[in-house]
Amino acid sequence: DPKADPYTVEFYLYLPPHGAGSQIIFQKKSGTVGVSAYIKSGSSSSVAEVAWAIHSGSANVVVSASIPRGEFVHIANVYDRADSGRALLYVDGDLSATSTSAYQFESVLTYNAPVTIGSGSSFVLGSTTVTPNRTLEASLDELRVFREARNEEQIRKFLNRNVYAQDNLILYYKFNEPTGSLSG
Repeated sequence: DPKADPYTVEFYLYLPPHGAGSQIIFQKKSGTVGVSAYIKSGSSSSVAEVAWAIHSGSANVVVSASIPRGEFVHIANVYDRADSGRALLYVDGDLSATSTSAYQFESVLTYNAPVTIGSGSSFVLGSTTVTPNRTLEASLDELRVFREARNEEQIRKFLNRNVYAQDNLILYYKFNEPTGSLSG
């Protein structure tokens, strides 16, 4: 759980040219509180709109950017409530978008809610309900969650490398196992 800490979620995403509809990439949500990375509906065959939302029921911070379809793209979502309260979205190591709204959430408590990858549930952003209409039609690689707001230099340094155990790395899925399952 992010609680009151800053955090960064990074991953590689490949979206095929034929995809459409609202899809959850990554979600950790308990009730109305959580974080969600998703593909917005209405994307074209050459580009897609990827968004990152932090939602608490009463407040939300959203950032989005266009990414190309048909190639792997590195996405990094950063939130540092102590700095600006804004969400940042990096695409291939470059800052692509900053949220227009800012909110310094006291904490984002999702308690023991599961992390879902490739599917998720509806969530509310202001007066809009985002409802995924299908599971993720994409390839995902190198999902990393850090308990720190990583800067552009840190993101670029490990853009095309594996990362190794470090104090702030709290979740790391390489997705390079041919088969298997995770149980806890």
